[in-house]
Amino acid sequence: MTLILWKAPVVDDPDEAKALLTPWYVTEDESAFTPSGDLKAVYDILLEQYPFDWDRGSDPWADPPQVSDRMLVLSIRWGTQSPVLADITALARKFDSTVYGVGAVPGSNFDNLSTAPTLTVDATGTFGDSAAVLNAIAAAGYQLTGWVVSPSLHGLLITAVDSLGRQFFTSDTNQQTVGSMFGAPVYVTRGTMPTGAGATNDKIGFAGDWQNAAVYGTVEGVQISISDQATLNDGGTPLNLWQRNMFAVRAEIEVGFRVRDVNAFISINDGTAD
Repeated sequence: MTLILWKAPVVDDPDEAKALLTPWYVTEDESAFTPSGDLKAVYDILLEQYPFDWDRGSDPWADPPQVSDRMLVLSIRWGTQSPVLADITALARKFDSTVYGVGAVPGSNFDNLSTAPTLTVDATGTFGDSAAVLNAIAAAGYQLTGWVVSPSLHGLLITAVDSLGRQFFTSDTNQQTVGSMFGAPVYVTRGTMPTGAGATNDKIGFAGDWQNAAVYGTVEGVQISISDQATLNDGGTPLNLWQRNMFAVRAEIEVGFRVRDVNAFISINDGTAD
């Protein structure tokens, strides 16, 4: 089977994904997808953990992975263990949620955006709220280079207008991203963002100078260990894997995320009491 990864545009509907891929299937045209160096980073990590060998064959690969700046194509053997497939996405989701401040950082050399200044963008004065985000980043001496928004914020932006009744969010007709706002690309993520009780606690997006004020990197590939002999602690209750005919997968990656100045980013909340 073939697994195809790309950075953007983000789509939820299988028919939309099929439409994006049709030109690639017919003529190998990748122009519908956004260039991203992240694809090569994922490619390097996967091959370091699961090298391909033409002579001996290599699980999980049926053919060697292929990567460009727009697409990563993985040809995977049928019958490959599901934990191997899960590794491809689970650690990436964990990384994103940690950067957003959902969970505790894994060490002293990993930053997150939990202390970024917070502003509200809601259905009342959406244009002014969004402009305030732009101005706050500029006031800190940085340039707005991208928005990361939840589906709920995306839905709000595509219907919002300025004081003259004009839409200020521009949908991307080329499907490179979901659109742009104030000259910066907008990306939709379904990743988990912090939530909490009380007013103005639910995060629905982040905006900032991603190009100049943040950087991430990995030290080595994903390290995986599978065991059916271990005893796990399940909420204080010992869980013997062998006794229950179960197995566990431990996946680890050494990755860092550093923020040059947290004031280069704005954490966006919904301004609604839970």
